Amino acid sequence: LSRFINGNQPLSVSSLDLITKAMNLEEGYFYSLYVNESTPNWRRLGPFIMRCAKLGKLHCIDQAVSLIIDNPAYSSLLFDSAEALFHKGNREAALIIYKKVAESEKHQHAERLGLCQYRIFSCSLNSNQEHNLNCTIQFEAYVKRLPEGVQLDALKDLTNTLLSLNK
Repeated sequence: LSRFINGNQPLSVSSLDLITKAMNLEEGYFYSLYVNESTPNWRRLGPFIMRCAKLGKLHCIDQAVSLIIDNPAYSSLLFDSAEALFHKGNREAALIIYKKVAESEKHQHAERLGLCQYRIFSCSLNSNQEHNLNCTIQFEAYVKRLPEGVQLDALKDLTNTLLSLNK
């Protein structure tokens, strides 16, 4: 604990969780402070983002991703994290990351941008028909940037959405 306090050793998420548990506080109690005090380093922020997703601390994910998204080296790591969260069913957390990655790549014609837009589209659909129409319109331009196999799924999803909207 002395090494953490004196700045001789960076605090890991697991150490922070142990300290929080020892203090009998709720899990993730110090996470909003941790993201502001932590140096933008993937070795610390990667596990932190995944832990925040598990605990539903979405605002902390947004803060952490905002800290590192300007560094192009983190873009693929963030995308991979979003994919892992998406496939685990944690769509809300994944959506935050997909939006940030897509924003950072908006001037590129990258396949990753198309995949981000597809995931944003599929994660954003809900029972509001007007909202779904807007999501469809925003995503439609990115279909051609997807790999062929994914492109077919995307076209099917677009078609199903438009059919449900009677368009």
